[in-house]
Amino acid sequence: MKMEVKQLDMYGDLKILYVVGRKALADIFPVIGEIELDEKRTSLKLDFGVGNPSTHHYSAEFPSKDGKRIFIINGRYHNTTPPTYRGEVSPCKKLYLSYKFLHEAGVAVPHVAFYPEIPQWLFTENIPGETLGQIIKKHQDRVINELHSLTKSLPYFHIRAGRSVDTLTNEEASRLFWSRSTMEQSRDFLEVLLGQRGDLDDITRLYLLIVNEAIDGDTVCHGDLSPDNIIKREGRGSYWYIDPELKLRNKFFDIGSLLGYLGCVQDDYSKLATSYLTGMIDARVQLEKDKLKEGVNESVVRESAFELSANMLHASLRIISKRKRRNEDSQSYEAQRTAISQILAAWESSPGEFLLNKEELERIKKFRDFYENQRENSIEDVCVSSNQNS
Repeated sequence: MKMEVKQLDMYGDLKILYVVGRKALADIFPVIGEIELDEKRTSLKLDFGVGNPSTHHYSAEFPSKDGKRIFIINGRYHNTTPPTYRGEVSPCKKLYLSYKFLHEAGVAVPHVAFYPEIPQWLFTENIPGETLGQIIKKHQDRVINELHSLTKSLPYFHIRAGRSVDTLTNEEASRLFWSRSTMEQSRDFLEVLLGQRGDLDDITRLYLLIVNEAIDGDTVCHGDLSPDNIIKREGRGSYWYIDPELKLRNKFFDIGSLLGYLGCVQDDYSKLATSYLTGMIDARVQLEKDKLKEGVNESVVRESAFELSANMLHASLRIISKRKRRNEDSQSYEAQRTAISQILAAWESSPGEFLLNKEELERIKKFRDFYENQRENSIEDVCVSSNQNS
């Protein structure tokens, strides 16, 4: 179904942010009832260029009259039609339910407020700090260290969220973790990448034979872990998560998603997989009181390196599809196209590092031929278009 973006009504949105934002402020910060606010110094603003263009992001600052504290909340207005998620709840309510689930599970996420009378709005606590994207942009030399640090902390998210699944009814779980099947998604992604062609179903089946087992799973994942959805909290150094799209997937789905957004990362997949596996051991010792701290088996690392790289490939394909649908410039997804080429080449040149057998290699080579042919054609089309416009 086509999603249509409505025109921005900044005045009306800011009015809602101020009026309803005051109520949200009290719900998010209960202590606010004991503090007198300075109404004259309250500031409201629209944050342009944040995330999805179908969503408007606002923030409101409410300083205390004594000048000692400033309370900040963020407002999100989801301005697409149809206004419902899967025909059941608004996108903002779905996000609210996801935040609520994670907060009750003990995952580091902001406090939120949602009101049924304005279902296109969600209000969240502002987390002081920088996003991982901002950190990486300013400090390119910290990319690898930040990646390994985050990868070691992700198991705490996954274990805590996984333990809380039992608190949900079947209906709640179905609504909270609903997503299209990997087959549906993959076919859509490949159609955008390769175009409409008679053998698209065959290529999709080939692709799924390669990656499906590495993507599917029962780990509760963030679902859209981009560098802008991770905040390193000011003064604490801990990672906080925003904008979850909860899905049940392979344990490497989230780190694969993050790598997909980053594009080409100059690091060994097995090293990142090891960081996650050792982080999982530490998390189990702390959260589940496991007595034995077992080591990481080499064959498990190699299998995990394949799962991680397969999830990065799938995430890269999704990002290319999303940006092409938005008619963004091809440079906006060139890093993802290059990453896919590098992953396929790595699998083919070093199968032992990923525990790949001869039959799996034949499938990879066949898919790689489809992909590289398409990429060459895309480059030729861009060159022709450039020459015509010059």
